[in-house]
Amino acid sequence: MKNKNHFNYTKVCRKRTGLSQSELAFLMGMKSSSFICRTELGNEISSLSKALSYNILYDKQMPKLFPELSIKVAMQIFSRIAKLSSQLEKQTTTPQSRKKMEALEKIAIRIASKYKNI
Repeated sequence: MKNKNHFNYTKVCRKRTGLSQSELAFLMGMKSSSFICRTELGNEISSLSKALSYNILYDKQMPKLFPELSIKVAMQIFSRIAKLSSQLEKQTTTPQSRKKMEALEKIAIRIASKYKNI
C-alpha cells in the first residue's frame, strides 16, 4: 500500500532511466529489488533518514561526509554499469534497451568525472 506521507522521487528518477527495479538493485549491489520497491513506496526510510540526518545536521553532501565510502560505492556502481551494459548489448536492441544504455552511459560519465580516481 502506498504511503502518501513519504512521497519521494526515486521511482520517477528510475523510470526516466528506463531501468527496472531489479536492474537498479543490481547496480546498487543488492540481491533483491525489495528494498527498491519499499523505498519507492515510501516504506523503507530508516537508513535513508539516518543518512539524510547527517546531511541536514552538518549541511554537507554525502561525499563530503563519507569520502572513502563514496569513492568505494562509486567504483562498485561503475563496475556494475559495465556488467549490465554488457548484458544489455547481448540482447536485441529495442527503444527501451537504448534508453537504458544511454542512461547508463550518462551515469558512468558523471561518476567518472566526479570521482576521478576511478
